[in-house]
Amino acid sequence: MRRLQQLKQEAQQRTSGQRQGYGALKQVPDSELLECVEQCSGSCVCHIAVSGYEAGAQLDEQLDRLAHQHPATQFLRCTVNRSSRLVSRLQLPGLPAPV
Repeated sequence: MRRLQQLKQEAQQRTSGQRQGYGALKQVPDSELLECVEQCSGSCVCHIAVSGYEAGAQLDEQLDRLAHQHPATQFLRCTVNRSSRLVSRLQLPGLPAPV
């Protein structure tokens, strides 16, 4: 009975986490990225991407796989321009950038 209760709790936590964006690579607008990171209750991985960059698409595939393997970590992807305010605010030396 205890094990069954434990499994139910784990399933509820997994479902709750999925609703909050855990367990998959989540696309976030650049205006909301910092807010999402601040609200994250655990670990967070951010991919700040540039459109049309092939290596970025490959990284997204890997991050999506990792997101399924690490449901307690939130994986975010944000597409920006090189002149974006977010890039200057984070003082990124180059793009794309995993943060």
